[in-house]
Amino acid sequence: MMLIVEHWLALSGPRKAVLLLALMAVCTGIGWLVWVMPVKQQVADSVMQLNMQRTQWQQQQANWLQLRQQVAELEQQYLCISQPVTVFSAQRFTRDVGGKLLRWGMPGGERKGELSLSLPWEGVLQLFPALAGEPVELPGFQLQADEGEQVSVRLDLEIMDASDNVVDVMGTCAGL
Repeated sequence: MMLIVEHWLALSGPRKAVLLLALMAVCTGIGWLVWVMPVKQQVADSVMQLNMQRTQWQQQQANWLQLRQQVAELEQQYLCISQPVTVFSAQRFTRDVGGKLLRWGMPGGERKGELSLSLPWEGVLQLFPALAGEPVELPGFQLQADEGEQVSVRLDLEIMDASDNVVDVMGTCAGL
């Protein structure tokens, strides 16, 4: 009985080379099946998982975008409802601060006005908070003490347009 080693030694050189190449091919095939195929399957599974995550992310992005648009619309509606368009009225303003209207005019231009009124000293404390709620800007004012408990107040006012008072009156708020 001949051993495998004896058979190997008895073979000629070219036959040894062919058998050695065949043995290497078989070992490579077995290695491929044992190590590479599972890795390829893991890569395929990872790609599938990545695609699922990407799809979920895109759906979340679309949902967030839709929610962001709804929030913006609700904020715009709130702005339109909470800030009604007001027009400055010298008579109403004077009555609200508890004074007497002396003079009201718009001498220099269409947006600039001058309001003169007489109030008690206590009314001066209410004057500026009341002015903050009006659609006007106050570039200057002058206080002068009168006889008794009265104060003469001259206010230089810049009247804002209604569109300055509310965001986009002609666009978004026009239909509300």
